[in-house]
Amino acid sequence: MCASPRTTREGIPFACSPDQLKTLVAHRKGEGDLVCRGGKWFLIAICEVPDPEVFEPVDWVGVDRGIVNLATTSDGTNHQGRRLSRYRRWQARKRAELQKKNTRSARRRLASRSHKERRHATHVNHRISKEIVSVAQRTGRGIALEQLDGIRERVRLRRDQRATLSSWPFHPLGQHLTYKARRIEMQGPWKDFDQVERAIFRWVTWYNEERLHSALDYVPPAEYERDWWRQQEAIPKSA
Repeated sequence: MCASPRTTREGIPFACSPDQLKTLVAHRKGEGDLVCRGGKWFLIAICEVPDPEVFEPVDWVGVDRGIVNLATTSDGTNHQGRRLSRYRRWQARKRAELQKKNTRSARRRLASRSHKERRHATHVNHRISKEIVSVAQRTGRGIALEQLDGIRERVRLRRDQRATLSSWPFHPLGQHLTYKARRIEMQGPWKDFDQVERAIFRWVTWYNEERLHSALDYVPPAEYERDWWRQQEAIPKSA
């Protein structure tokens, strides 16, 4: 008769922002998953957070999506996509070079570049959607998003334009706008100093702990600083 293997549990600490910890404690449901991405481990947990109370907008912010301008609002604000377009063209050239080599190292670098390009596009969409939602929140307006259903069937394009239209992140931008608009809570005017202080604390926490910084390989500044200090501690010190 074989004895069943003995199972043990080990507690492993993890780091997150105060807001994320508060959400986990209050709204976590089910089990979590540990995922390794780029040599770093992330905890993915399901949280059922109730939607804030829906408010009736007094007006609307219209948003048109495009290729030259990723988003153009009815207020006249253009969120240009030229930098993203140049970045993706550069990535396409690098992919072609690596695909031509077709070595094991080239295939590994191709996968890495694919993940990095996807993170970059996601970061751009997050930034644009956050700016649009912030304006709508501050002015008490709703967001009217241009419908692009069936755009590929309605528009005739040259062969060299088809890949651009097919790979352009129109849908993710709409998803980010919808998600952020559902999660916002109307803020201000604040009644006392304590409310202002809490609002500032939430903003500073987001700015340091959650905001993805393009110059820091799209990781939050606080996380980048912690990694930098760990690397410094690992460097042997001369006598």
